Amino acid sequence: MPDRRLAHAVLVEPDAAAATLFIEALRLKAADLEISHVETLGDTLAVLKARPCDVALVELKLADSQGLATLTKLREANPAMPIVILTTIADEDVAITAIQQGAQDYLIKEAVHYALISRSIRYAIERKRIEVELQAAKATALAASAAKSEFLAHMSHEIRNPLTAIVNYAELLLEPEAPVEERHAAIDTIRRNGLHLLEVVNDVLDVSKIESRAFDIEPVECSPTQIVSEVLEMFQVRARAKGLELTVHWKPGVPAKIVSDPFRLKQILVNLISNAVKFTNRGHVRVEVSAIVSGGWSGPELQIVVADTGVGIAEERCQRLFVGYRQSEAWIARQFGGTGLGLAISRELALKLGGDVKVQSALGTGSTFTMTVATVAPQAAKGGAELTSDSTCPVQAPQMSGRVLLADDAPQNRRLISALLKKSGARVDVVANGQQAIDMALNAVKRRQPYDVVLMDMVMPEKDGFTATRQLREAGYTGGIVALTANEGSGARQECLAAGCDDYATKPVDRDTLIGVISRWVKTAVEVAVQPA
Repeated sequence: MPDRRLAHAVLVEPDAAAATLFIEALRLKAADLEISHVETLGDTLAVLKARPCDVALVELKLADSQGLATLTKLREANPAMPIVILTTIADEDVAITAIQQGAQDYLIKEAVHYALISRSIRYAIERKRIEVELQAAKATALAASAAKSEFLAHMSHEIRNPLTAIVNYAELLLEPEAPVEERHAAIDTIRRNGLHLLEVVNDVLDVSKIESRAFDIEPVECSPTQIVSEVLEMFQVRARAKGLELTVHWKPGVPAKIVSDPFRLKQILVNLISNAVKFTNRGHVRVEVSAIVSGGWSGPELQIVVADTGVGIAEERCQRLFVGYRQSEAWIARQFGGTGLGLAISRELALKLGGDVKVQSALGTGSTFTMTVATVAPQAAKGGAELTSDSTCPVQAPQMSGRVLLADDAPQNRRLISALLKKSGARVDVVANGQQAIDMALNAVKRRQPYDVVLMDMVMPEKDGFTATRQLREAGYTGGIVALTANEGSGARQECLAAGCDDYATKPVDRDTLIGVISRWVKTAVEVAVQPA
């Protein structure tokens, strides 16, 4: 076993003979205790300045200091050092005051034996260690609380501003004399601010999942080329509007397919490119994609570098970027907005995908963010996940003909979604809860006019979509059922499929994605029948 470190104690005792007896007796009781003897407060402070001390045994009657003033001066010189008073002053009030002022113990020389002093030393060291740890934990908690309070104040701004725009421009649309141009501008403003609110909510929900360790990934076979191209296309208009050149460079060897979570991979890349465009006023944003060999998961890693010529970040601030509830500078929040959560989320996601996100930057010279992910997702590499094809990419919305049953408890959702489906050529019936969905779907089969697909909201009163789907399947219903849910977190898709759904769409609905999902069932629909139990 390794040698145990000697504890260092300083004995502050003006009586040399008494000090010799104390030291000899303590060494018999505690062989691992190294003791330095001093006679005055001045000498004590010199010893403490020269080397660290684990505990001090202090007489309150010294030549250069008397009473509790000695304790006060020692506490000021070394707040973290435990102090045991070992004195001839048998005064209960003084003892209580000494403990209140930070002494770990108060022993009267004539009333104690050496074994008790030895135990008191050890207890004092341990109590002080716990006290220091608690103080550090308290300081960390207070700092975290302050950061979250600052974050919530910032969130109030991020939420109230777009909500104000949405409410005011909605009121403008109610004015019958408003010109068509103003109406179109109002609609565009409402849409942009609504999307911004959605980003804010998604960031807050994602960081809560990080803190609760609720993040899982859903590995599928997907195309890096498709994912990167789609994200770049999202930001080309914004980049051109700022006069920026947004380009991508593909290095040789990038695999055509990887096994990863395309939704989360795209989320990381959207955040990195969005930040690059946001914080760059002139010059370019360059994306470089390559495959690199590492000692991590099997196969090479996919590396995506996003480099910009933007405002840059001070070197000492770079690590703050990956801490939730913090932005690197307050002026960034005021000038550019945002939740300050995106990079913290992105790094956690990259770690889940077998990689990381790192940054190199300096003020005024731009920033370079490098993300890596495994080309075989961690769960897949361990054989812990079933792989499916990537169905997250929007499909071009076709014109279709078919019957759709929409189950959703929110009237506004029923109006919006049924209008989108009808505009694409579908015939739509609507119900408000799971029991109505069961009744309508089974009755349609009995009439030999089955629905091509049931679009099932998963959270409804009376009977939710999970229960309704399971009961339909138990009744032998074999028609298509597509889950519709506001939960787009990892694991939500698998939960819906486990209940008996065939596919999955999220709220708020993206028209092209929703129509693409529905069209797979409408275009390939076959006669649906209830099989005998």
